[in-house]
Amino acid sequence: LAYKQQGNEFLKEKNYAKAIEAYSEAIKLDPSQNVFYSNRSVAYYNKSDYEQALADGLKCISINADWGKGYSRAGCAAYAMGDHRKAVEYYALGLSKDPTNQVLSQGLAQAQQALTSASENENEAKQEN
Repeated sequence: LAYKQQGNEFLKEKNYAKAIEAYSEAIKLDPSQNVFYSNRSVAYYNKSDYEQALADGLKCISINADWGKGYSRAGCAAYAMGDHRKAVEYYALGLSKDPTNQVLSQGLAQAQQALTSASENENEAKQEN
């Protein structure tokens, strides 16, 4: 837990590289803790390393499929990568496990809106051609 606490402190200080190192050490000691992957996902996300953030979000889900936060981590990363369809999928799956999670609800609404906007833009582009 010492590495997790260090990671949390580094995260608060916005020292994301050090947070990633600390959470990685925590994972080496106990790879079965989904929270370590969740926290490291946040650090990667804040460093704009969305692929790693997504990978950790998915690892978090694979360890504990009933915990909504893993889905929110994966959804945020997918959204940031521009994969709004996948983001909708992750958020919706998360809500099926944790129906009152506000982060999941808000993320789902945002991703659905982005999909709708993208679809409307595609239709406009087709009409112009």
